[in-house]
Amino acid sequence: MLKVKIEQSHAFLLSLLAIASVVIVEVSIGIISNSIAVISDGIHALFDALIMGMLLIMMRLSLKPRDLEHTYGHGRLETIAGFIGGVMLFIVSILIIRESIMRIFFEEVNISNILSIYAVIYAIIIAIFRVVILQITNIHTKSVKVGLYDAVADLGSSSLALIAVILANYGFNIADGLASLVLAGMLLFLTSRLSYSTIMELTDAIDPILVKKARDAILSIDGVKSCKDIRMRKVGNDILVDAIVTLDSSLSFTRAHMLSN
Repeated sequence: MLKVKIEQSHAFLLSLLAIASVVIVEVSIGIISNSIAVISDGIHALFDALIMGMLLIMMRLSLKPRDLEHTYGHGRLETIAGFIGGVMLFIVSILIIRESIMRIFFEEVNISNILSIYAVIYAIIIAIFRVVILQITNIHTKSVKVGLYDAVADLGSSSLALIAVILANYGFNIADGLASLVLAGMLLFLTSRLSYSTIMELTDAIDPILVKKARDAILSIDGVKSCKDIRMRKVGNDILVDAIVTLDSSLSFTRAHMLSN
């Protein structure tokens, strides 16, 4: 489990460094080329960097071992990070919708020179890199999902910006705004589901099917006569189970002690 957490932490660190490079490149090129759109995309990237930084910090904190005040460990911090990240992505979605509406009604052209196009292409390459490194971890925690959704949103918005530049050359300047509205809608849907699942996890909600599986697994143990009052909660990637069991009176003390633990 510790190895998985460390791999996840490394993936977050690489993603953070990658998106930070996008901030530097886009803001610098945006200023040089006098492109408001590229500067705006760089500011969005800065917001994404803050999200990844927060996820990385919370992930590192969740690695702390159990102590007297946190007898279940610090894994719940990762769930909290997932919820905060989901809220931040929700805000990003609202900002994308606002910017899309402005582009549609005012027909703003995003990019008008070669330097700006290079900046957007660089952002697309970095977004693909972030999606890949978060996907290959094969870890399905809430914080990884936030990071992955964020990277996918970056990839989508940067790709749409590049397509809009091409279409703008043919006089279709609202293409970026229309496509961004669709992207924002998808992101709102995904982050809403993510936020809901993290809230359920923070309130110790558990799938009844998992409770039944835990009861069946306990009753299948040789020497267990009954099982009641099962309590389950998810902490990070772990599902913890507390239960009251009745053991066969013929069991030895050593065997009974082993089963109880």
